[in-house]
Amino acid sequence: MSFNQYKIMRLAFIIILITLQLTSCENSGSADNSDTANSDTMVNHWNVLISKYPDSLILKENLLQHFRDQNQLNQAINSVDAYLKNDSLNARLWSIKAVLHYENEDTSSSINAFEKAISITPNMTDLQSLGSLYAGITHPRTKEITQIMRNVYAEKSEKEALFIEGTYLKGLLEYAKAIQLFDQCIELEFSFMEAYREKAQCQMALYQYKAARITMERAVQLQNNYLDGWFLLGQICEELLDKTAAEAAYRRILLYDAQHEEAKERLKALGIS
Repeated sequence: MSFNQYKIMRLAFIIILITLQLTSCENSGSADNSDTANSDTMVNHWNVLISKYPDSLILKENLLQHFRDQNQLNQAINSVDAYLKNDSLNARLWSIKAVLHYENEDTSSSINAFEKAISITPNMTDLQSLGSLYAGITHPRTKEITQIMRNVYAEKSEKEALFIEGTYLKGLLEYAKAIQLFDQCIELEFSFMEAYREKAQCQMALYQYKAARITMERAVQLQNNYLDGWFLLGQICEELLDKTAAEAAYRRILLYDAQHEEAKERLKALGIS
């Protein structure tokens, strides 16, 4: 996994896909024994280059990416901290530090790093990520962050701001209000899959299973390979005691991913081999 396409957040209430625009020469494939054996050599290679070109952010990011590929998150965090000692106003480094802390399951430190990043340069990616983290823990600063998004980016941020606010309300169990915001998201972008999913989950929480089914059927019609959508649709159909429709939803998942364990488990629970 590279910083380029890092899924910053998959908490109970939200999935936010962020792009951190990392330029990396590393491949993120699985490391074999040879990769592990050569790890020290690679670290030395990047450190030599960084010493020669100390102002090159790309070289530093490549070394950080190498540590991530080796699952050496603490080493990556230590390295970015060292870079920040000499470049404390580099918003990009603070953003990377935030991602590393999140990957290291340290949400508090991730939030602090994103806060520092937006205090330097309030870019959309960091604001969205920070708002999402706050929403996931139902922190009232969520609304302050979404307001900053609107102030800085105006209508370009409205869909994301509404979604973050919706997940915040969902976390507060204010499901009806959250549904209204997710509907606004869908009005702004009819193919916003996550908004359909969050809306359906709110409807389920309100025991509106028929409405939730309609919501998710529309979502998977718009995007047939939306596996999370098919899985949720299957769960909804189970609640409605429609075993045939639930089976069809789980089998659709297996058409795209034959190794999808959760779908297999649900079929097994339904007594279907």
